[in-house]
Amino acid sequence: MLCTSRGLTQRIAGQKAFTLLEVLISIFILVTVLSTVFASYTGTFRIIDETESQAEAYRMARIAVQRIREDLEAVFAYVPKTSTPQSGFGQPEEPPAGGELLSFIGEPNSLRFPTTAHVGFDTEARSDRIAIVSYETREDTEALVAGRYFLNRKDVRLNDLIRDEVTGEPAEEPPAHPVCKNLVKYQSLDGVKFTYYNADDEEDDRWDSTEQEGAFPRKVQVELYFANPSDAQTPFAFTFTVAVHAETASKKDRFS
Repeated sequence: MLCTSRGLTQRIAGQKAFTLLEVLISIFILVTVLSTVFASYTGTFRIIDETESQAEAYRMARIAVQRIREDLEAVFAYVPKTSTPQSGFGQPEEPPAGGELLSFIGEPNSLRFPTTAHVGFDTEARSDRIAIVSYETREDTEALVAGRYFLNRKDVRLNDLIRDEVTGEPAEEPPAHPVCKNLVKYQSLDGVKFTYYNADDEEDDRWDSTEQEGAFPRKVQVELYFANPSDAQTPFAFTFTVAVHAETASKKDRFS
């Protein structure tokens, strides 16, 4: 038994250990493999994050396109009836109360116009569904990254505004609902740009129907710029154009 233990001890003592060079080579190979795996791992997650950000931008742009299109395609333009021998009216109609609210006012990053696309959950008369809708950008002060903007939509019924004017009570500020967020500055724009076209297809970055003999633009082009996490200098850009189909009606048909 003693001989056996002594022989085993001799064999173990005679075995070769790893040299320093072999250890260094092993460490180098291990670091190389781990670096490759880590690069692939982080690259995969970066691509996932970029894809999710782009998908979210497309989703918000689609919502904005649908909402703005519905509002502009239902633009309301008041056209007073004039008297004719056949109509039996003695005098032309006077503009309705609150007629100045029925103008179309457009700026590069905001617009306001009357529309019948009032968003509500009531079943009131059609004349009460005329609303003054406005879009404007506001900085998102709660965003984790500075320089992010909302595109907000306000919707208030025309009858409510008229009532406030008649009673002299201060109008209640309508709530603003974000149509899309995560917009960024681009070419001095706060994430959005509205361009207006007249009947001759001439463009302008401003529109005031009170200075256009009451005329509304023929179409409106909308540009949206969303944050691009992989390239801050090149945001996700979406451009669409909406034809303005002004719905017209007389005072007696629309106003009580």
